[in-house]
Amino acid sequence: MPKESARATAAFEAYQGLGPARSIAKLCRVLSANDPDCPSLSGLKYFSRTHRWVDRVAEYDAKVADSVQEKAIEQEADKRVDAMGAVDALIVQCAEMLDRLKSSTPIEIHTPQDLRATATTLAETARLKELLEGRATDRVESMSHEEIKAELAEYEADVIEKYRAGLIH
Repeated sequence: MPKESARATAAFEAYQGLGPARSIAKLCRVLSANDPDCPSLSGLKYFSRTHRWVDRVAEYDAKVADSVQEKAIEQEADKRVDAMGAVDALIVQCAEMLDRLKSSTPIEIHTPQDLRATATTLAETARLKELLEGRATDRVESMSHEEIKAELAEYEADVIEKYRAGLIH
């Protein structure tokens, strides 16, 4: 392959810069609009054949596509890492809330609605924690409505027991 002249190199760079919809005819129109002394269409076709422009831009386009894909993968990985960090923080918060609700630390309850809300919060927090840990999805699919109600009643009974024992005020 002969050495590419500065004029041919400049034309190649312009051709490459036209993007995926590039063509020699389009290059000729662009160059002639900006430079009356630009190579002719036949001259550009000669440069293209002689210096393998089509192959070179295909290699260039493939590298650009790979780079874009790598960046997209990195960005997606970063998003997933951030999301997992948020999920981990939420799991910790749920665990702390469960510990507080299950502990002997007094909880302010003034009405039956407060008691019900506390029991519901305990049950929902436990389910959310399991879901975030990746355990609840299969379990929820296999639990019937009656089983969910029974579990909620169990949590509610636990809170009532603590209320009667004076652990919840």
